[in-house]
Amino acid sequence: TVHSGFQASKNSIAVGALTRTDGNSSFHCYGPVKDGRLKPEICGVGVNVYSTFPFNSYRGGYSGTSMACPGVSGVAALIHQLYEDSTSNQMPAHLLKGSLCNGADEMGRNGPDYQFGFGRVNAERTAAIIGAKNYTLDSVRQNGVYTDTLYVQGDLTELKILLCWNDPAASPSASTLLVNDLDL
Repeated sequence: TVHSGFQASKNSIAVGALTRTDGNSSFHCYGPVKDGRLKPEICGVGVNVYSTFPFNSYRGGYSGTSMACPGVSGVAALIHQLYEDSTSNQMPAHLLKGSLCNGADEMGRNGPDYQFGFGRVNAERTAAIIGAKNYTLDSVRQNGVYTDTLYVQGDLTELKILLCWNDPAASPSASTLLVNDLDL
């Protein structure tokens, strides 16, 4: 489990590794972190991967989160480019993380869990979130409340709403690393 050291950062995207048939690997770390935060956030294929090898060649059979991360990073780069192309703005990091998590395919237990996070990365669904502008960027003051109205079609079978933000650094001696505790 992720209980020690500096690997429990807040604003990064921790990636778990899956098999090609969506089985969980035996080697990636599970959460929660010391203060209860979810890790990993998302998973990608990272078992028995065909990858680059020295002298401009390729070999198969590699496993690790270091094999899962490039796939998730590639999806993240494409989503970032899609956002920039459609808005002419830099994509906020928390929007990238939130859209990847909300667009993920459900894995494991119902809802986010400490084994699979939000699930397996899904580039098509995440691109649809960004392309249709199905997100809101806003801010709230200390002890403030933000209210929004969503109109949901009557035939909708699933609605996923995610609150995501970049949290500032906490004091190293703090019992909880979460500075801004936002609730949805």
